[in-house]
Amino acid sequence: MTRATLSRLALSTLVCWLWSEAAFAQSYPTRPVTITSPFANSSAATLVTRVLADKLSSIWPQRVVVEARPGASGTLAIRSVKNAEPDGYNLVAMGDSHVVINPAIYGNKLPYDPEADFVPVAMIYSAPFFFAVSSNGPYQSVGAVVNAAKANPGNVRFGNPFVGSPPHLGAALLEHKTGTKMTVVPFTEWNQLLLTMVQGDVDWTITSYGSARSFVDGKSVKLIAVAANERFAGMPDIPTVAENGGPTDFEVKTWYALYARRGTPPDILQKLSADVAAQLKQPEVIKAIRDLGFEVATEANESVLNIMRAVAKNYGEILPKMGLRPE
Repeated sequence: MTRATLSRLALSTLVCWLWSEAAFAQSYPTRPVTITSPFANSSAATLVTRVLADKLSSIWPQRVVVEARPGASGTLAIRSVKNAEPDGYNLVAMGDSHVVINPAIYGNKLPYDPEADFVPVAMIYSAPFFFAVSSNGPYQSVGAVVNAAKANPGNVRFGNPFVGSPPHLGAALLEHKTGTKMTVVPFTEWNQLLLTMVQGDVDWTITSYGSARSFVDGKSVKLIAVAANERFAGMPDIPTVAENGGPTDFEVKTWYALYARRGTPPDILQKLSADVAAQLKQPEVIKAIRDLGFEVATEANESVLNIMRAVAKNYGEILPKMGLRPE
């Protein structure tokens, strides 16, 4: 076989491979797509994921199914997708707690690597967190929580949704900034946490509005402060932590993004990113996300990765100083 013949054969093989990859991407999806959420069914994050999944189902020839798998700081859900084929049919939605806080806390013990195992498709939303208490509880301001913790170290009880969550980080940050010590009460379900707080067995927590919405609307839970340096435009009547008697420069925010397995074909990733971005611009999707106290995000792919790296660097520097460790 001549060199020219070998060259033509190689070129033909490359063209066929590129054509098959493009054809595969154009036909995607040919079967149902699953998005796994590391949060409970009742959580705001999973509710948003379902909104997005329904919109994608309306433009794709296949259904998009959302599977909630809470527990173990999100590792149950994330590991299940890590072990799936990198073909675009098994996706995972993760928050900053899963891709930047967990690695800073668990290190090499974490059963996944956010960058080595996954690639970002698109960011979905970002949002501030709020200090929340029972409407009939003993502490109706951040200042009251801090004063009680100073007077009786360990007696004030904080409800934590899971180890390494933004609320967990926020509680540790409050202790760090105020020189206090509180008792962390762990939970795996937001509804269980909030119900326990309403019953008086937990004194306060940090939550998104979406996760506490039914309790807030029912007047059993009160959002007393936004964990940000400025008031949240969607809820301007709620003061900042500093305005409510807490420390200055206190921020606890979150973001939530969709990820695919590392190794997913680039054309599939491009289609996923474009289609998700298009649906996030739909008025009904924007309204659904804002109604849960979030803001629609627009970052995709490399932009998400850059944010991950910047935030991870920040957490990697402050967490050791705060002494935050797995429970």
